[in-house]
Amino acid sequence: MPCSKTSSALVLLFLLAAAVITLAGCGGGSSSRILDDPSSPRLWTVLVYMAADNSLEEYGIFDINEMEAIGSTSQATVLVQIDRRPGGDASNGDWTTTRRYRITKDYDEAVINSELLADLGELNMADPATLADFVQWGVENYPARNYLLVLWDHGRGWQSRSLTAAPREVRAIHQDVTSGSDEMSLAELEQAFASLPRMGTVVFDACLMGMLEVAYSIADSADIMIASEEEIPVEGLPYQSLVGRLVRNPTIEPGALASAIVDDYNNHYLKNRGPCTLSAIDLSRLPDVVAAVDNFAATMAANLSAWSPAIAAAASQTQHYDSDSTSYTTYTDYRDLYDFAARVRDSVVNAQVRASASSVISAVDSLVIAQRNTGGSVGNSHGVSIYLPTPDTRSDALLAQYAGISFGRDTRWDEFLAAY
Repeated sequence: MPCSKTSSALVLLFLLAAAVITLAGCGGGSSSRILDDPSSPRLWTVLVYMAADNSLEEYGIFDINEMEAIGSTSQATVLVQIDRRPGGDASNGDWTTTRRYRITKDYDEAVINSELLADLGELNMADPATLADFVQWGVENYPARNYLLVLWDHGRGWQSRSLTAAPREVRAIHQDVTSGSDEMSLAELEQAFASLPRMGTVVFDACLMGMLEVAYSIADSADIMIASEEEIPVEGLPYQSLVGRLVRNPTIEPGALASAIVDDYNNHYLKNRGPCTLSAIDLSRLPDVVAAVDNFAATMAANLSAWSPAIAAAASQTQHYDSDSTSYTTYTDYRDLYDFAARVRDSVVNAQVRASASSVISAVDSLVIAQRNTGGSVGNSHGVSIYLPTPDTRSDALLAQYAGISFGRDTRWDEFLAAY
């Protein structure tokens, strides 16, 4: 018996719904859901990769509850993948696996009530493939005009625990205690980004990631990077402000949102905690900065016979970071790039060196979309740091490791560090 137009339409709708449900389940997990109506295109998808299988677990739960104070909408969807650790925070059922949530609004500040999309079992969040899978799943199932990826955890710039020359424990981003205290090195982060769909904005809610070396590792896969030269307080970004901005104004452009995130962070911690820094940089401008720094390094190296003491003095006076461990040199050798170039320009009476320093300053000015700091001990911050040990703190073992990262291989900065 031939189908009527009405029954044919119902069958078609049923088949389409089944196909969508199947698609929503891709990427693993115990639950699936129908995608939002494609006739109402989503403007923003926020992907929060929360590696909380470590000492920061309780703060991950805190941050999710902050997001829930606002929740997702049809135009701005917030997705979280969080891994927890055994024997840590006992709240919220004390589960220790890796879960995916779609953040929904609720008024409970302690209990996660968002929509559970999947329980993936125990995953190693330090594995580049785990990060790539999460982002791919989010983009396929929650397509949007703009994407913002948050990388949440400990952070230590370009260094990782494998650098045994460091005088104390060094934790890279995405530490996973259950997986043998594994961590994601800068090389592995670069590997993950090479396989990701392009991200419009990448936010590092992790300490000390506002480095030129870090930006260089993701520059081919993102447009804007937001990160801190200094450590980030354990409470992390003010997520209620971030999600609230997107929900109130989903048509906001990425550059305007980046500036607002920087302002909100600084205003939040200016009265509550210090020292703090945050900056947003335009990764399309990074090649100019890298070229200027490469030339700066070569020019200084060529003039060391006359100006090595002045350059070393400039380095020792340059703004440095990791305020809670100033007795160590592991991270105090992370120094503000602009501040160093300005000090060299003002202290070295050599036309070539001064010109190359000025080029770095101009390039950094063009790179930085917005930067704020709480003043005081971080008052000479300008938005991006670089590895700059002084002759007194330089480690040959660390320099050898540094020469192996992409920025070290592709520029003459490591040769300058070894020579001056």
